[in-house]
Amino acid sequence: MKTAMSTKKDSMLHIRVSESDREKIKNYADKLGMTQSEFCLNALLAAIGEDLEKPAMDNVLTRLATLEKAVFNSVKAA
Repeated sequence: MKTAMSTKKDSMLHIRVSESDREKIKNYADKLGMTQSEFCLNALLAAIGEDLEKPAMDNVLTRLATLEKAVFNSVKAA
């Protein structure tokens, strides 16, 4: 299985998010010492079962699950 790090990055993916979601992504990426792009790519690859781009991301799935639960609970409460 190829990792994102081993392939040339010559394509872009654009997504639209709310300002509050962008801020959450930025803050979470900062906590992990990653750029927003690295964080989003790792999260997407993890979601589809691919290898993570950075070896330091071994706990990203646990952290994402925590974040997902918090977002779900805040949406549910609204």
